[in-house]
Amino acid sequence: LFVLTLTIAITTASVETVGSGETQFYFMIPVLIASVLIRPFASFIMAAFNSLIFIVAASVFNLEPDFYISITGMFVIAFISWLSARSLENALRDLRVINLELDQRVAQRTKELADANVQLEQQTRELAEANELLQELDHLKSKFISDVSHELRTPINNLSIYLEMLESGDTEKHRRYLDVLREESSRLEDLVADVLDLSRLEAGITSSAFKWIDLNEVVERVVVANRLRAETKGLELIFEPEDGLPEVLIDRKLINQALNNLIANAINYTSNGHVKAKTHCHPEEYLAVLEISDTGMGIPSEDFQHIFKRFYRGKHASQSNIPGTGLGLSIAQEIIDKHGGSIELQSEVGVGSTFTVCLPVTTDDGAD
Repeated sequence: LFVLTLTIAITTASVETVGSGETQFYFMIPVLIASVLIRPFASFIMAAFNSLIFIVAASVFNLEPDFYISITGMFVIAFISWLSARSLENALRDLRVINLELDQRVAQRTKELADANVQLEQQTRELAEANELLQELDHLKSKFISDVSHELRTPINNLSIYLEMLESGDTEKHRRYLDVLREESSRLEDLVADVLDLSRLEAGITSSAFKWIDLNEVVERVVVANRLRAETKGLELIFEPEDGLPEVLIDRKLINQALNNLIANAINYTSNGHVKAKTHCHPEEYLAVLEISDTGMGIPSEDFQHIFKRFYRGKHASQSNIPGTGLGLSIAQEIIDKHGGSIELQSEVGVGSTFTVCLPVTTDDGAD
């Protein structure tokens, strides 16, 4: 529209001079502008359009100027303008490509920087979590050392005292003194064994002998082994096995140790009532399930996330006079994990706790 308006303005300014060819130079301007504003080939269209204006104007005023040289010159100008505009268009196209590539590179670099920033934030967060975990572990280890020192001090002191009493005391009480010495020696032995067992499990140097075994048989033996301890505290130790329970692929010795820790814990933290071990099968998930429940003091919900951590003892347990180092549940979880199983806790303070152990079982074709 601009080029046409400009051409009309030049033409109508003095039609007579157009017809005589005196103002043909001004018509070069629309030709040049058309090649730039429209497309390079538009210069030839404007040159042809202007030539037509010259011829029409000359016919209207009955003029016979020599247009050959002027029209030829106009098309030469159109050709030169076309060459220049085409070069400019190619340069602009290349510039657009470069600009697009630059935008893509900037977008890519921006994305890379954003990803790097996210990764850096994640690494920072992981480092913070790792640092927090290290601090927590350091605190737990310090607490463990304190607990172990306390646990060691009591039996060692008792051993020293009763040895002196055995040497110089009443011979009629020697039997009682010997019983106490055996108890304290056993207590020391259990503490050392727990520390060594946990170290072996962490290092993965515990030898394993996995076999397909009836879980009810293993649980029953653990229950029998702990029945006297329960009866001494006035507790009822109950075992409710499910008939036809599929076999589990386990290491009898390790599972025996894990279940013994769980049942012994239940007895230790239950002052009255009962401790119950119950088995059943979860056929949909091919799991053998063992539930160990008690009517003890229970575990506060804030201790749930820490209860299986090494060296951890809950607030209630730490305030009680019940001996322990917080290793029993850690060892039990390590063993259950080693068997591809899981262990979960449900508890209510003042009501009791239930530990649920799930282990893979055989299918009809004998696979787990």
